[in-house]
This record gives sequence, C-alpha cells and structure tokens, in this order.
Amino acid sequence: MRHAFPGGTPALDFPGTLRFRHRADPREDLDSPASLGAWFREAGITVDDVPAGPDDLREALALREAVYQLVRAAVAGEKYDRDALALVNEYARKPTPVPQLT
Repeated sequence: MRHAFPGGTPALDFPGTLRFRHRADPREDLDSPASLGAWFREAGITVDDVPAGPDDLREALALREAVYQLVRAAVAGEKYDRDALALVNEYARKPTPVPQLT
C-alpha cells in the first residue's frame, strides 16, 4: 500500500496526502494521476484504481487544499475561507458517479 490512512476517514486522510506540509520540504503523496487513482482504491472508495488524468489530479489537489483550509480553520476556531467553502460545496453538489460496464 502506497498511501497511509491515519485519520480513519477519507475526509481527513485526503487533506493529509500532502505530508509534513509545515516543513520546508513537504512530501506529496498524490504526485501523479496514477497515484490519485490508487488512492481511491487504497482508501476503500473503489475496488480498482480509478483512471485519472492530469486535469483530474490538478482538480483533486485544489479540492484537497480547500478541505485542508476548512478543517484547519475549524480546529483553530478561525473564520473559514469563503472561496475554499465554495469549492468544496461545488464538488459536493455533483452527482455521485454511477458505475458502468465498459
């Protein structure tokens, strides 16, 4: 298994895919589209790796950072970033993917 899941839920483990973010040299666990696809399987969200492309990775990283900002603000008792909240809600409004035979 490539990824670690210490948060106990994908909602917390997803923002944790940028490890040691407070250090000068953080470690990016989602460093390729393939690693993003593997993360879904390893998190137990899908049975197989999800096919992902560069745009999917770019969007996932933006969403991850928005989730991180919101969680950090909530833990610190600070005001949340409205743009981060809007981005998370934009993705939350999307329909659940429907499995299809190919």
